[in-house]
Amino acid sequence: MSDPADQGQLPEGLPTPEQMSTMPWATLLNLRNQYGTNQAVQDYIGPYEHQAYARETTQASPILGGLQMAVVTPAYSVAKGLGIINAARALGADDDDGTKQSQSSWSELAQGFKGIGQGLVNAVRGK
Repeated sequence: MSDPADQGQLPEGLPTPEQMSTMPWATLLNLRNQYGTNQAVQDYIGPYEHQAYARETTQASPILGGLQMAVVTPAYSVAKGLGIINAARALGADDDDGTKQSQSSWSELAQGFKGIGQGLVNAVRGK
């Protein structure tokens, strides 16, 4: 999948990847909700929202959360890619066309695992 930021498909004023990599999950989720039907924005923010969720879940419970995220992260991406689940509707989105979720991607998967690592490091450091 091509990066929407490289193609000028994103509105101005969105945070950079560096900024998003440290933002809280709730902030990223709210940002995604602001651009609910813009698929390019969903695909841009989605991997970082997955990273934040994995980071916060793992940090809150390093053993159980880390194990859970290590299993759920790839399973979720595969299930979403196969169309088995629609995360937007599962989270209560009111649109029926699924545009409120990012497309399954390697970036989403990688950022999820990066979040697990960040969560473990933060838990050890006592953050």
